Amino acid sequence: MCSPKRLMMQNSKRRIKDGVRKWEINHFSFSIMRSVWLQSFVVGLCCLVVLSSGAFHQSRIAWRPSKRMEMMRTGEWATYKKYLDRQRKLSPWQLQSLPQNVNDFADFEYLGNITIGTPPQPFLVVLDTGSANLWIPGLSCKTNCDSKRKFDSSKSSTFVKNGQSWTIQYGSGAAAGIIGQDTVKIGATGEDQLTIPKTTFGIANQISADFKSDATDGIFGLAFTTLAVDGVVPPLINAIKQGLLDQPLFSVFLEHRGTLTNVGGGVFTYGAVDTTNCGPVIGYQPLSSATYFQFKANRFRLGKYLNAKIVDVISDTGTSFLGGPSVVIDEMAKQAGATYDILGEAYIIDCDATPGPLGVTIGGHDYQIEHYNYISNVGDGTCVLTLFPMDFGGFGPTWILGDPFIRQYCNIYDLGNLRMGFAPSLQPAPTKAFIFYFCFKMKNALLILLFLFLEPFNSQNHDGGRLMMMDKHMRRLNLTDIHFTDPNGVVRVDTVMNKYNSSREELIRILKDNVNETAYNMVKNKPQRVDEWNKKAVDLPHPIHSSQYNKTAKG
Repeated sequence: MCSPKRLMMQNSKRRIKDGVRKWEINHFSFSIMRSVWLQSFVVGLCCLVVLSSGAFHQSRIAWRPSKRMEMMRTGEWATYKKYLDRQRKLSPWQLQSLPQNVNDFADFEYLGNITIGTPPQPFLVVLDTGSANLWIPGLSCKTNCDSKRKFDSSKSSTFVKNGQSWTIQYGSGAAAGIIGQDTVKIGATGEDQLTIPKTTFGIANQISADFKSDATDGIFGLAFTTLAVDGVVPPLINAIKQGLLDQPLFSVFLEHRGTLTNVGGGVFTYGAVDTTNCGPVIGYQPLSSATYFQFKANRFRLGKYLNAKIVDVISDTGTSFLGGPSVVIDEMAKQAGATYDILGEAYIIDCDATPGPLGVTIGGHDYQIEHYNYISNVGDGTCVLTLFPMDFGGFGPTWILGDPFIRQYCNIYDLGNLRMGFAPSLQPAPTKAFIFYFCFKMKNALLILLFLFLEPFNSQNHDGGRLMMMDKHMRRLNLTDIHFTDPNGVVRVDTVMNKYNSSREELIRILKDNVNETAYNMVKNKPQRVDEWNKKAVDLPHPIHSSQYNKTAKG
């Protein structure tokens, strides 16, 4: 969820409150909020590949799971949040958070490459449409910088020292250091890069703990100069002023998320509309504010729920979620069949759920976000609804349209005409990905079917059958002719077939004490459905003593 905070510059009389400040580019005045598309956008912008001088430039981006998703998968998110809260209290140089947060660097997923200096020094950065400053760690950075690549100004023949200090704070995360100027190239070394000479950027000597374990080295802000700390001209604005782009716009195409880290994630096209990955433009909507890439929308719907109200929304490539009013998000979650997990701070949903599209009406056009773009698998059979509640208290936008929306529709950021454009993504629905996912998730069921095909179900009556399990030593056990005839639900094993010569008592103990309680009760209450019991038993995770399923079956 992209949620930036307040941005403040030391040694400057100006302060950006709620991420808003004013700046000019070519005769156009804008005010843009610095956190909207920042996190995931960093990926694309930095990977920018120059196709032709003065025309347009394209850059491939990479996808990786966000820190939030990774830690939700491992169960570490709640602990990590507490750790960050403690670190922020212990770091007086960090600014206090504001409730109007739009940038949250725990949620960026799309990354890009840039180089700085001559010869070029490579960095991996977040392409951020919600902020306007470029910064990377310097050699003097000792706070939370151990895993980062650091810029060495002494090795660059084109570096110009400024020396002015700066401090920047986002919804989550902060950095501080000095300002310098050098040649910045968007794209990795060896690629066709967009070269932007005389670009001003920050060289951090300390960064907050929020960035410590990130895969990125820094932030590449894509917003307007008015939003930049100390009025620094952002790299992309600098490129436009130098005539390096044919048109003052860029478009973003985000691919469906994969299951592998650092895989292809989409394309950022600078200076033109991407007609290779995007269909014809459905419509343009004028910006409603000189803050974010903010515009009006008037209908949000999911299932039977409809919220018809004209509100300000933001297109944000920097967040992996869709954010909206808490009341609306709660209702949509109910329609989708999701439940809120307090510790994980996310809506959990069945991975097999297929709720209808989430609809958004913009400028009279209806845009449909399919479920595969707003349901995310975090691993281990856990899926989350990528919606998050946010309330700005009357200040700032009402909704943030993050990556789920941009994966469905290419977004065109037309700075010259102060408008947003939307075009259908030409990528097909992730059918193959879902087939692979389905096969992976159903592997146990498929093995069961194969077993039943090779070894037909063998029973003498409706309440007997073959049960296959794993014992605590991960050995396969075959329990045959298990009868559930005792009126009190006591399991009685008439015949035991075991290749490993386990005792009858051990098998009964395994059956009673280490089997999923729900499956056990199903057998106890419905002895005629022994086939279902077999499937449930075989489908248990290994080892069978997993704490998640180690519920003692009573009876």
